[in-house]
Amino acid sequence: MKNKLLFCLACVVVSVLFQGCSKEVRDTAELLAGEKELVLATVTDPARATRLLGLLDEWDRLVALQAQTLRRYQEQFKVMNADYNAKRDQFDNFVTDFRNESLQRHRQYIALIVAMKKETTAEEWEVIAEYQLENLNQRERTRRLSEEGN
Repeated sequence: MKNKLLFCLACVVVSVLFQGCSKEVRDTAELLAGEKELVLATVTDPARATRLLGLLDEWDRLVALQAQTLRRYQEQFKVMNADYNAKRDQFDNFVTDFRNESLQRHRQYIALIVAMKKETTAEEWEVIAEYQLENLNQRERTRRLSEEGN
């Protein structure tokens, strides 16, 4: 039984490593440029396409802002965690502040999604959203930006 469990665990680890190594990581700037080209090619009305590109720029600004927020809170948490005199309520307030700021940002993301959907037809949105989901994972971009310090 123990050997089967170890074998299954080894198979999972090898599978994850294989998939992780096989994916080609593409530059974010290249992906964002591809997204803009896709919008211009997909959205039939030039005025709507221009407005949508402005909303996408706002989205990118929010992702960068969230990365800065995450980095700031990580640094503050390290300082607080190193302080042996820090009290529980300080940690509670710290986490509450971070959660509130993140929730505010997520509300802004939702408002942008609604605005982007208003600028596109259902068919146009399906194409653009699929590209975003496949290539521009917001969580991964935020994490990467917060680690890079951008």
